[in-house]
Amino acid sequence: MPGLKTRLHNLRTRPLRQTYYGLGARASLPFPMLKAGADLVDRVRIGSEFAERRDAASALLKGSAWEGRMPYDQGYALVRRDEIPGVDTVLENAKQIITERAPSRDTLDDRISFNKLFESKDVLDYPAILDLALTAPILHTVTDYCGSLPVLHDINIWMSPPVSKLRSSHFFHLDKPEVHYIGVFILLGDIGSEDGPLTLFPANRSQQISERSGYLRRYNLEPNARLSDDEIEKAADGVEPVQMTGVAGDMGIVDTSRCYHFGSRCRDKTRFVLQYRFAPAHKMEPQSPELFEGHPYGEDPIARLVLKGAVPAN
Repeated sequence: MPGLKTRLHNLRTRPLRQTYYGLGARASLPFPMLKAGADLVDRVRIGSEFAERRDAASALLKGSAWEGRMPYDQGYALVRRDEIPGVDTVLENAKQIITERAPSRDTLDDRISFNKLFESKDVLDYPAILDLALTAPILHTVTDYCGSLPVLHDINIWMSPPVSKLRSSHFFHLDKPEVHYIGVFILLGDIGSEDGPLTLFPANRSQQISERSGYLRRYNLEPNARLSDDEIEKAADGVEPVQMTGVAGDMGIVDTSRCYHFGSRCRDKTRFVLQYRFAPAHKMEPQSPELFEGHPYGEDPIARLVLKGAVPAN
């Protein structure tokens, strides 16, 4: 008979987790209740590491200027380019990657809204890109918001060509609300309202949208569920969403599991964004920790924990 640790691990596997949420939805159990139960299991599963990450967060944030920058009731923060050390080098690195790979990836599959340009080897070829994920504006802000030291799930450069027909993440949605993803989005070019900006509702307004639209129950029964603009307008009482526009190097940090959002509705020009995705460690299994074996980041205790769940780029 499998031990407790094995059974808790098995409960986290995607098919069983989807069954858990699906059965709960069919029984009309509130999503917060279902998530609270899953969170308890997940915290028990990682054992003492949860306390280790909470203590590491307290030490990391002591005296940090970034505490409180991303209020929990808002679920997002906007950061100007001049507040982000090292971003100029990252912009240059990203430009090199785009110049090399964009010409061969300028068309979209009908089912997706952007292509990915970042590759696993870029972690070593362009170390400034990973360095940036570990700087205070990003790591401190995300850690403070999570309440514990998170894991970096993945890095990518998104390329969104102009489209004539909307699909997939062009419509309002949440990213795995049962997981709690925090996305960091750095503009790699100037973005206006016609250029497909990330468009979102704050977390408190998003909670109202969830309650009025019944989205979370629909999501539990259909994981790729989206909300139409008409449904959003009705549920949001006509309140306008926030658009992440700005100049190259500006950054948005967003809890994409709590804030309804869409992006990449590009009309005339291609949008490029550098994306980091974090998550609470107890919500993610370590994916590919070997990605950083022998890498100098692995020698730092904070970086070791943050990079524990990282995955190679697609």
